[in-house]
Amino acid sequence: MSAWSAVGMTDRGKQTINEDVAWLYEQHGLLYLGIFDGFGGQMGKPFASNVVQEEIERALRYFVRQRYALDKLGYFLDQAFYVAHRALVQMNGLQETRMGCAGTMVVMDEAYRYVGWHVGNTRFGLLQDDVLRWKTKDETEVQSLVEQGMVPEAERFRHPGARQLTKAMGYGDITPTWFHGQGKEGDVLVLTTDGIHGVLTEGAMIRLLYEAGDTQKGLASWQSTLHDVQASDNFAGILSVCRQERG
Repeated sequence: MSAWSAVGMTDRGKQTINEDVAWLYEQHGLLYLGIFDGFGGQMGKPFASNVVQEEIERALRYFVRQRYALDKLGYFLDQAFYVAHRALVQMNGLQETRMGCAGTMVVMDEAYRYVGWHVGNTRFGLLQDDVLRWKTKDETEVQSLVEQGMVPEAERFRHPGARQLTKAMGYGDITPTWFHGQGKEGDVLVLTTDGIHGVLTEGAMIRLLYEAGDTQKGLASWQSTLHDVQASDNFAGILSVCRQERG
């Protein structure tokens, strides 16, 4: 019996390389989900998103192996972020081309309680009662303009500051933005890079998911639609349904 089902996908779009990563891991009653959007990568060298994913996975697998109590999870999530961030900072100090990464990490237990951190313009949201509610806020130059009413929400991704990050792993002395909450049975956890939510509206994402009938087909429908509109950016997404599967 599982308290969820989870699927992920990533696609290079029209780019020659793919710097977006979707990471899913399940162990001892916890579901770990991570979405990472790297930039500045070069063919033949490690991408920032892969470095971040590997460092985070290493830290959290250690937490799992040691069977630490759940009250230690926050500490390990925090350490996972800083280890990944420092790894990129160190790599940037050894090469001419600087690279960085936006990312969102979520951990959920079998009671559908979740906690996570966020940096940049990747997103985490809950699809509840036919409404997609984002639980993270983009850390971009345009975000404050949207909040002040100077840029309409519908015009966010047409603005030149839409993808100018104010915070990214690999750059400066930063801390992640933390969030937590409570889901319920039937909710869908949604994690996306801006290659998805910067092209598809929330309404389109919901409609395509419902028309597809399940999360695996829903992701495939998002992917197909992005190809149809010739989306240029890499994109990655994760969908996880809160439900008890009995078999």
